[in-house]
Amino acid sequence: MCFPLVRMLISLNKISFLYRYILLFLLLTQARIPYNLGLLLRHLKRDSEAEAELSKAVTLEPDNMDYLYALTEYYLKRGKFQEAKPIAEQMVARHPAMQVGHNMLSITGN
Repeated sequence: MCFPLVRMLISLNKISFLYRYILLFLLLTQARIPYNLGLLLRHLKRDSEAEAELSKAVTLEPDNMDYLYALTEYYLKRGKFQEAKPIAEQMVARHPAMQVGHNMLSITGN
């Protein structure tokens, strides 16, 4: 967060704008929490919990390539090709220039 900006907004008595700025910051960063938790749970072999958290991150930020990749990789490494396919298709649809999505989609059997 840009603290000089916060101080400036307070000094200018722009509290309503500051409030919106903080809310926007929280909304933009909230998907990172389930993503990181999902990676940790995956490492701890707590698969169902990891899947739920990674799915939550994708739901919160469906355009985020890191989140899409992590969930697709999670499914592929567990042989869950049917579950991986729609996420890989989403990767290709949202990021057609990135080869990794095409590669993952081909692994799912498309």
